[in-house]
Amino acid sequence: EWTVPYEGASKPLEQSGTALRLAATASAFSEWLAGSPFAAEVTADQLLGYLAGVPEVYPADPRPKQLEWMIRQVKSLSGR
Repeated sequence: EWTVPYEGASKPLEQSGTALRLAATASAFSEWLAGSPFAAEVTADQLLGYLAGVPEVYPADPRPKQLEWMIRQVKSLSGR
């Protein structure tokens, strides 16, 4: 057993690091696509906001840019 120090409230996702925003966006997008009740309030605009600037941080990895493209495609197809 050990004590875990509490250092106050965590930052909002929008202010978190790029790696965390990328992981959270990918996770939320997959839940949203699957129609999960855990993603009922998720919107494509929110996901794109969380992902803003992330692909530029990882220029050698095409996956963040592909994720952004997929979110934009689903948004245009669904009209949401």
